[in-house]
Amino acid sequence: MKILSAANHIINDDVRRMLTFGMTIEDDEMTLWYFSRSHSVKSDPFNYIKDLESFTAISLSFMFSSDEEMGYDPRVTRSMDGSNYIYRFEEEDRYFQTRRLIVEHRSLCITGRMTRVWEAIELDREQTHKIGGPVVLKDVWLDEAARTEKQIQDEIFGDIHSFPVSKLDSLEDLSDEMRTHLKEILANDKYKEYFLDIVCEYQGETTKPLAPSASPEHGLFDPPPSTPPPSPPVTCQYPCNPALVLPGVCRAPWRYVPRRQYRLVYNQVCEALHDLDSLQVITGVAADCLTALQLLYCAGWVHRDVSSGNILAYKVAGTMRGKLADLEYAKKFPLNSGSDDPKTGTPFFRNTRPAIYFTTHSTKERPQSNIYFRASS
Repeated sequence: MKILSAANHIINDDVRRMLTFGMTIEDDEMTLWYFSRSHSVKSDPFNYIKDLESFTAISLSFMFSSDEEMGYDPRVTRSMDGSNYIYRFEEEDRYFQTRRLIVEHRSLCITGRMTRVWEAIELDREQTHKIGGPVVLKDVWLDEAARTEKQIQDEIFGDIHSFPVSKLDSLEDLSDEMRTHLKEILANDKYKEYFLDIVCEYQGETTKPLAPSASPEHGLFDPPPSTPPPSPPVTCQYPCNPALVLPGVCRAPWRYVPRRQYRLVYNQVCEALHDLDSLQVITGVAADCLTALQLLYCAGWVHRDVSSGNILAYKVAGTMRGKLADLEYAKKFPLNSGSDDPKTGTPFFRNTRPAIYFTTHSTKERPQSNIYFRASS
């Protein structure tokens, strides 16, 4: 457990870290470890006293590896005073220096998205002078095949723009006031005001694919058994996420999908809905985001991650306006395919009706039982 705890601290504590290595020794047995955002690997142990050739090759590899080969991102550096980071967007050759951390989703798992959101300022190419006002920089690890938030937003804007205004008259659930409001927005192309303005984006490195010879090792870090043997083995009818499996329920094969870096910059520095302290402002911001959701509905899209952290307030001409953020989970309806990412949405804001369903069959003679458990309530 010590190696796992240390690796988790190293890779999460330093923004520059893309991956990290580890080494453990027990008696004369050495084991190598590799940790990344997509998967972790443990080597077979070997005798480092007798197998000097392997030990020497490993030692030389670590000694002469570059910083990037050891897991450091060359596109992220520390500022001169060491208190902030400077991100380089290579394709556009732009530099952004962080000022404060707005959101950081730390997890006990090394694998995952590891989302960080910074307030930042753009610098010139010499990194000596500031350009413009404050912006927001989002740093996240996406599935390799996942579409970027800018790609999704551009498609949404295209679908909203092409939506016939006359179709609003056929939507029976809209009030006359809301129908008139939406017609004005669509007729004057004001729909972009209800979403964040993406200044630029960058797609970075992709994690290494899983080696063909690698095989999952369940229970590697489980404590030694101190309780009676578990109940008889069961089989599940539905594929499931190992993180959500109940004791006595089987684990379906887990797909170790490579992940890639994704960074984007927003033009507006906003406040989350849960940070607002005025009921009047909260009501106005929520109403604007309701309009944004109705625009998505007109375009045939579902947001799928509405939460207080994704409903943002931004001051425009002295008035707080609402912005609907985080379109990375948004999908066009009807859905044609699922996602390799088992997590969709913010846990405490997910719909409790769709339940994860397992049908279990015990080896003992007893009626088939159905097990339901929900994401949250």
